[in-house]
Amino acid sequence: MKKDTEETKVIFKIARYPDGERDIVAFFPEASANSGRILCYSHYGQHGEASDKFYTTRCKNATPKQYAPLKKEMEVLCGYKLKIVKKITRKDREKAWKRIG
Repeated sequence: MKKDTEETKVIFKIARYPDGERDIVAFFPEASANSGRILCYSHYGQHGEASDKFYTTRCKNATPKQYAPLKKEMEVLCGYKLKIVKKITRKDREKAWKRIG
């Protein structure tokens, strides 16, 4: 797997689903996504998009211990060079949405 040379911003969250299931999800605040959505990655679903509402209402911060397995998967299998951040800024989202729209 080819490794990235530039860092990719990522936020790790614990997603709580209506059926009670929980999963660690990585969100990419600067990545291109449809308006009102955020590019994400999880072990089972891999890359996809989540709504802003899902991010803000169904997710909470994950600890380094909780997200360590997903982080390792993303670095080893996907080749990411990750820069872990704590929040999505309005500037990040507007820039990402502008690329698509």
